[in-house]
Amino acid sequence: MSKIIIYGAGKMFWENIKRIDFSEVVCITDEKRFMTPLFGCNIIRKERILEYEFDYIVIFNKWYAKEIKEDLINLGISADKIIHWAYYLYIIKYQMPNISEDSMFILKKWFGEKKGQVVLDVDGGMTLNCLHMSNKQIVNNISVIDNYETGDVDLIDRRLYAHSIHKFEKDTYDTIVCLDYFLKHTFEEWRELFNKTFDSSRYIIVSVPYQGFNLSDTSWDKWEIEEKAIVESSSYNMIRVFIIDKWKIHPNLKVYVVTHKPFIPPADTMYVPVYAGAGNDNPMGIQGERVEDNISDLNQWINECTVLYWIWKHTSETYVGLNHYRRYFSLTMTPTYERIVNAAEIMEDLREFDMLVAPLYDSYPFSLKAQMEVSVNADAFKKGYYKIRSIIEEKYPNYIREFDIYFEGHYMYPCNMFITNRGILDAYCNWLFDILPEACADFDVNVYDIYSQRMIGFMAERLLTLWIIHNNISVKEIPMVSIE
Repeated sequence: MSKIIIYGAGKMFWENIKRIDFSEVVCITDEKRFMTPLFGCNIIRKERILEYEFDYIVIFNKWYAKEIKEDLINLGISADKIIHWAYYLYIIKYQMPNISEDSMFILKKWFGEKKGQVVLDVDGGMTLNCLHMSNKQIVNNISVIDNYETGDVDLIDRRLYAHSIHKFEKDTYDTIVCLDYFLKHTFEEWRELFNKTFDSSRYIIVSVPYQGFNLSDTSWDKWEIEEKAIVESSSYNMIRVFIIDKWKIHPNLKVYVVTHKPFIPPADTMYVPVYAGAGNDNPMGIQGERVEDNISDLNQWINECTVLYWIWKHTSETYVGLNHYRRYFSLTMTPTYERIVNAAEIMEDLREFDMLVAPLYDSYPFSLKAQMEVSVNADAFKKGYYKIRSIIEEKYPNYIREFDIYFEGHYMYPCNMFITNRGILDAYCNWLFDILPEACADFDVNVYDIYSQRMIGFMAERLLTLWIIHNNISVKEIPMVSIE
C-alpha cells in the first residue's frame, strides 16, 4: 500500500472520488480550500509537504500537471515522487492493462474504410481495448492479425497474440497497432519500435500519453510527428491516438549525387553530393570518395562506379540511389530542381519494384556492342570488351549466354542511375566489383584518347542492365532530366 499526498481538491479530485482509497492518503494540499479536514484528511499548504512521509504526491489537475510538478520540484521534492492522478489510479493502484478503449471509434472508422488489412497488434493492445468488446465492424475488415488468419481463429477474447516485435512471421503489414504501448515501455523503446517497423508497414496506429499523464517520462510530451503524415488523430481523457502514414515521413533514403566539378546541389536533403576523383582536390569541400576502403584510383577507368563503391562500403540507408550532378529522376520533363523526385513521390514505387531506373535507351541501328566499337579507339574496345567478357565467363559462366545476346541487342538502362533497396545494392555491387578492378588492371588508359580511356566505364554502365536481366529484377522506369 502506497502513502500518498493529494495535490488539488478540485474538479478532477471530485470526479474520481469513488476510486480513491483514503486509507492511503496522508493529507491533501490545495491553495484554494479552507484548512478544514476533508474525508478525514488534513488540508495543508504545499510548503509543508516535506514535513510528511509519503511515497507519492498525486496531482489531481487536468491542465497544469507539468507546471505543478515544476513548482513542487522547486520546493525540493524529488521528481520521481510526483505522479499524475490517472497514472496513480490506472497503473499503480489498480494496475489496469489498458486505458485506450475510447480509441475503438477511430479504429472502427479506419478499418471500415480499409478492408482486408494485414495487421500486427503489438503487445495485444487492440485486443485488450477493442476486440474484447466483440466489435465485429473491426474484426470483419481484418484479414490477418498477428499472423493468424481471422477466418481460422476466434479473435474475441483471444490472448494468443505474438507479444514481441521479434516474432514477426510476415515481411510486411498494412497497419501496425500500438495501443497503450507506453504503459509498459519507455519512449526510447517506442522510438526503436517505430524505426524497426518503418519498412514493415505503411501505417502505424499509436496511443500516446498527454496532459501530464506520465510525468515520470516527459519524453512523450516532446514527441512530434510531421503534420502531413498524420492521417487521423483524436484526443481522449488521458491519451492521444494517431494514425500515421509513414510513407509521408522522410524515409531512410538517400540519393547520392556524383560530381567531379563544382555545382549547386539540390536543396532536398534526400540528395547528398559526393566528389569523385583520384586527386580528391574536392573544391566544394563536400563528402569525397577517397576515404578508408575505396577504389578512387580507378576513377579514370570506371567513372561514377568509384562513388558507387564508396556508397556500398560506407553508407547504411535502407533505400539508396545514384544520380549525377546534372542528371536526375523527375516525374515531369521540367529540368529544374523543384521538379526532381522527392521521397514521398517514390516510396510507393520502391515498395512495389526492386529498382527504379532511367528509361530504356535504344541504340538502333547499332547493337550495344557495335555502338561502343565505333565510338572508341578500336584497340581500347577490344581490350575492354573482351577482357570483361572473359572475366564473366570464368567467374560467372551462367551469365555468358545472356551477355552475348544482350550486347547484340539494342536496349539498356543508361547512365548508371538507379534507386533501390540495400539488399539489391549489396547483391549488385558484390557482383560488379568482382569484375571491374580485374578488368582495369590490364587496361592502360595512358595510351588512349580521353574518351576511349572510359571504355571500362562504358562497359560498367551496360553491365547494370545485364545484371537486372539475369537476376529477374523488377524495375520501374522513371523519366530523367538534365539540369545544366
